[in-house]
Amino acid sequence: MNDRRRRLILLLVGLTLTVLLQQRGRAVSPTGDVAAFLPSGVQSRGERVIRIQGDVIRPGIYMVSSGVDPRTVINMTIHASGYNIKDSGILPKSIRSGDVLSLVAKNSQLTEIKMEKMNVLEKMLLGVPLDPNRMDASEWEYIPGIGPATAKKIVYDRQNYGDFSSIRDLLRVPGIGEGKLRHMERYFGRDVIR
Repeated sequence: MNDRRRRLILLLVGLTLTVLLQQRGRAVSPTGDVAAFLPSGVQSRGERVIRIQGDVIRPGIYMVSSGVDPRTVINMTIHASGYNIKDSGILPKSIRSGDVLSLVAKNSQLTEIKMEKMNVLEKMLLGVPLDPNRMDASEWEYIPGIGPATAKKIVYDRQNYGDFSSIRDLLRVPGIGEGKLRHMERYFGRDVIR
């Protein structure tokens, strides 16, 4: 088989896989609600990257538009619209990037919903901005260039001098200079902490 034919076959296989994966990643609401999920490739300032797991039609990583609440996501992902949701105060909350929404069917009519946070490594792999005010020392060690000693200094500084109002506030921590900060900035998104 010549090189040109091999490239053509690989291109066709790649296109076929792309189409199949794109179609599989789009959920249809069982109630006919407007889709909360953005089409693949769409990027906007207000998008949120979340993971949905548990007793849902299609668990996985989703990009949802800003302002989407857990109830909308539930309507898009549960098996049937007849479920009663056990609300533990989660439903009125806004979804933020890095949230994990878990649905657990307790019986045929009751579903419990839980909201957790992705771990730091998962956020980094998905490009979800990290919040330096919510990271513990072990999580800081995932940042390239931050070892155990510097991680402890960062947590100590935050506990003794208050939260970081911007990523530049990390410069007050001994061992972090401009060069190290430049390498770290990409994991924290915009300069202002949310």
